[in-house]
Amino acid sequence: MVLKGITFFVLTLLFISCKPPAGDCEECEAEDEYTGKSLFMDQCLSCHGEDGKLGNSGAKDLSISKLTPDEIKEVLSEGKGAMPPALELLADPNHMDSVVQFVQSLRK
Repeated sequence: MVLKGITFFVLTLLFISCKPPAGDCEECEAEDEYTGKSLFMDQCLSCHGEDGKLGNSGAKDLSISKLTPDEIKEVLSEGKGAMPPALELLADPNHMDSVVQFVQSLRK
């Protein structure tokens, strides 16, 4: 399980690093404006699912989560269980806040 998590993390980093350098195309700059939902879909979908209930690789059901926004940020920053930290992926505090808001919107 840990090996799968590490492999997923490494592949995600490789995928992100293949993005063309900023300034090479105007469309790329427009793509940098992510929403919490799009970041979640890019980074969290494979384990948590679109509605937060998938539970792949031991992922928690986000629709019943009782975590506070600060606790969600801590999990994203430090990881938990097989989930690697998302700090490199969500380095912008605005992105982190957007993802936290989207995760909270998945609650029943």
